Amino acid sequence: MESIVTLVKKAKSHDKNSMESLLIKFDPIINSLSSKLGYDCAKTDLIIFFIQMIYSIRLANIFNLSDRALVNYIKKSLCREYYRLNEIYIFNEVKLSDNFSELSDNCITLEKEILLYPLVNLKIINNKQKYVLLGKCHYNLTDKEISKVRSVK
Repeated sequence: MESIVTLVKKAKSHDKNSMESLLIKFDPIINSLSSKLGYDCAKTDLIIFFIQMIYSIRLANIFNLSDRALVNYIKKSLCREYYRLNEIYIFNEVKLSDNFSELSDNCITLEKEILLYPLVNLKIINNKQKYVLLGKCHYNLTDKEISKVRSVK
């Protein structure tokens, strides 16, 4: 059984069998993340990212290169891609009208009840995601401004 480091080195040199072995080894993580994303092509998107990531890994930059360190690096990279895809998917799935930003403060509570609370109740989005949606779409906050808030209301 070859080590992960050896498989990555071979895969970087376009060895298809090594890439296939890596995909098989990381398939449980990819399946788990794709099921959490919940859209049709999630697994395909994660596999494409995985292959591109393997080709772009700079093994010399990984401190204390070992199988364990490389597995952790790959897992973290897949999780970061999951978060990125999750953010994209939420904004594509929940299409808020342009009128949302023009609502008065009195109507915001009604709009939240209509759009956001059912999404939270159905566990499509969580409270943080609800806050980010409100911050971006209604209050026109930047990512930096949203990240400064320590607690979600």
